[in-house]
Amino acid sequence: MEEELEFIQALNQSTSRNVGIYPEIKRPGWHREQGHDISHIVVALLKKYGYETMDDACFLQYFEIAEVEQIRNELGWDGRIVMLTQRLLYEGITSQRLRGTAMRRGALCHGVEK
Repeated sequence: MEEELEFIQALNQSTSRNVGIYPEIKRPGWHREQGHDISHIVVALLKKYGYETMDDACFLQYFEIAEVEQIRNELGWDGRIVMLTQRLLYEGITSQRLRGTAMRRGALCHGVEK
């Protein structure tokens, strides 16, 4: 991932553009079972390359609400997050978590797709 971030930033600099990135973290629970906190690794890399706030050209995509909460609360990620979910889970997530605790804190996710 670091190589791709360097490549994109070099292209942005050489073309005077600001092309964004849209990384997706799949199966963070599985990675954790293998002894690796993939969210921590990815967030550290994103911060290293200047992707830290909602103004930065980055959307971080997840599938698991618990991981989204961790990335906000424990890892301090202030950038934009998009969470994908199955249609059957959508109503429960939006009513219980996104509209409740998360939205009172100013937006856990910036997009929820079903």
